[in-house]
Amino acid sequence: MPRLPMELVSLILGDTFPSNSVKTYSSFFPLGGEGFYKLRLTFRHAIVIGTGATPIVLSEYNAIKSIFLKTNRNEVICQVPAQALYYFNYLFNAVEPIHDAMAAGDATYKAVVDIPFASPFTSRQEDLILDSDRYDSLDLQINMGGLADMFAAPGTATLATTLDVHLFRSKTCMYPGGKPIAIPYIKSMPPFDPTARAYIDIESAKDLSLFGLFAVAQSGATVVAGVPFTGVNIDCLDQITFRDNLNEFMNTVNVACFQEERKQLAEADITGIYPYIFAREGTVMNAYVTGGKTEIKFEIGSVIGAPATPQVDTVIFGVRSKRGG
Repeated sequence: MPRLPMELVSLILGDTFPSNSVKTYSSFFPLGGEGFYKLRLTFRHAIVIGTGATPIVLSEYNAIKSIFLKTNRNEVICQVPAQALYYFNYLFNAVEPIHDAMAAGDATYKAVVDIPFASPFTSRQEDLILDSDRYDSLDLQINMGGLADMFAAPGTATLATTLDVHLFRSKTCMYPGGKPIAIPYIKSMPPFDPTARAYIDIESAKDLSLFGLFAVAQSGATVVAGVPFTGVNIDCLDQITFRDNLNEFMNTVNVACFQEERKQLAEADITGIYPYIFAREGTVMNAYVTGGKTEIKFEIGSVIGAPATPQVDTVIFGVRSKRGG
């Protein structure tokens, strides 16, 4: 079927977002049968620095502690910290998302976060477009942190954050023959210390297939055990294996291989990122089926370079079956 023209719609502009709070947005989604390609969230953090000092790397994203998007059919689309989406979009758009690096000075620092629906892993991207005709409501829940997530020494600094939300959608209702076949899915797994436990168990479900995953290795004084993306990226993981109870898909792969992979994907060498893609042939059928596996493990053979307080975040992405037809 032919593709429909794109429309860019402003859903909210300049909405005040208090520090250390959770907000849920649902009423602004226009559910008239159009196809949703992606949501774009633009956060603006207005800082008056006072005695604040020592900004944390990527803290303009780090303060956005979680983004959770689900449908009224209980289909979870996105369940990640903002920094996970920063790396996802950097890797698969081959361009770094727009953001202003936090500094110890009075200014407004923006961070742009895209939530993609149409998939870069399928030849027909509309296979995973979000069909708004299927839903009575969508819920976007955001958990915002505060100054302690931005500065190692917040001092007397003050913060005021606002949010813009834009929607990329088809201009008119989708053609009956152009409907999506599945629901996009991206999730961040709990962080772990690779020196204490050298693996993470990957989610398994009969309705879940993975396009890929990536790990982010971090270390440093700012790492908070069990809290995602709180350190500084480092290439400290080596000899990585991905396997289930039936097969191996990676076998003791070294860090240099991942350095080349991420450079080919992002056209930049993003330190600390370990990506692996299953779906390389432009079809959902090429994804890794997690159902029926008694175990799925991402294993780290060794930690190199004696990093201080290392921690690993793992992000999985793929598709889930539509619920309710």
